[in-house]
Amino acid sequence: MATKMKERAKEATKSRPKTEKPHLWKVILLNDEITTIDFVIMLLMTVFEKKYDVADALTHQIHVGTSGVAGVYPKSIAEAKKIEAEELARKYGYPLQILIERE
Repeated sequence: MATKMKERAKEATKSRPKTEKPHLWKVILLNDEITTIDFVIMLLMTVFEKKYDVADALTHQIHVGTSGVAGVYPKSIAEAKKIEAEELARKYGYPLQILIERE
């Protein structure tokens, strides 16, 4: 009896499709000459839920370089964060550009 149960369990396991983890996507903020440092810090804290010191360090990285990763998420969340951040930037009159890129 126990042998039959083990065999059935093995068969059930074999027939189950393997699920893959979803791909993750990076949300990338691009540096520009108009968007203020204070706004980017606020954006990172509100939309991306970063603590002040992390947001400040990332903002300075973006300001000195050309871009910085605000977060890594499943695609649907990355897209939603991108839209939310762009809408907030436009509301305040900033041309901040945001990309999402598969990790």
